[in-house]
Amino acid sequence: MSTSLETLRTESKTQGIGRELMDLLDRVVTSTARQYPAALYSKTQVWDKDSFADLKHDWVEARLLRRGDLAAMLAVASDTKVFRSMLTRSLSQFIINQRHRSSATNLFKRLQVMLAADPRFRRVPPVTKSSSQLWTLTEGGWDDPSQASLRGLVATTQDLTDEALHVVRYGPHALKSSPILRDAPLGEFVCHLLGAAKGALSHAQIADVLSSRFNLAEVEPQVLDNTAISREHPIAVTVELDDLSQSVIARMGRKRVQALREFHRSDGSMLATAEALGIPKAEAVQLIEEVMALVAEISDSFDEAQSVYERIIESLF
Repeated sequence: MSTSLETLRTESKTQGIGRELMDLLDRVVTSTARQYPAALYSKTQVWDKDSFADLKHDWVEARLLRRGDLAAMLAVASDTKVFRSMLTRSLSQFIINQRHRSSATNLFKRLQVMLAADPRFRRVPPVTKSSSQLWTLTEGGWDDPSQASLRGLVATTQDLTDEALHVVRYGPHALKSSPILRDAPLGEFVCHLLGAAKGALSHAQIADVLSSRFNLAEVEPQVLDNTAISREHPIAVTVELDDLSQSVIARMGRKRVQALREFHRSDGSMLATAEALGIPKAEAVQLIEEVMALVAEISDSFDEAQSVYERIIESLF
């Protein structure tokens, strides 16, 4: 028998997270996390007792307690079923957000690798290994630190449009609006920035400009690889896309699967989809939009979302 919402509210007020709430959180974590491929979403690339415990700890600390989400959910939920649904949605967003944040952080790692390897850039003595190391252009660069403010530096990059830089943004339903610059436009961006700065900039300063210019909220300039997804997918990326597509299918449910099949059979006709299912057109539109939202939610770029969608269609037929 499930615990009543009133019991959970009382426990929260008197004990914080007591036994009943903890049991519910454990069930939400195990049932929700399994819907996401462990290789992509688990810190240890597996879902087991320890990884569930780590995920629960991070989620509870970051969202339920520090942000006060637990108290807010308990206050507005109408019953235990609604409360559990709110917890599930919160955890899903947290899991996806971690992967999206890592994808944005990858941009800063590529910046670090590029500065060290690209002959267009050189270190300004003294040479250090910290984020305070200054960088300038090899030809025509300044050794003295730039005196420009962050706002001024960001302003100097505005004439480099997203289109010119081939910026890749998350889909419209993603939790973050974090763009990804591939290596060539990233180099162009940094060359332009260092030239306009009229002085040397540190890796941290350049990362701050990228963060402000492209809305990379809450991301630290840490280390990741410099790979980028292309339309010709290597084996590792193909496996990842297959995992993502199966994850979406697992969460679509029967009605969305039926709607997507009919939508594909009718070459994208919402009216034909609705007629085939015997439902109003507005309901058919909602079902398809929900599928697209699931795809966009787990995709780091438009290209990846398109590839995931293609694999879903292949699986359904």
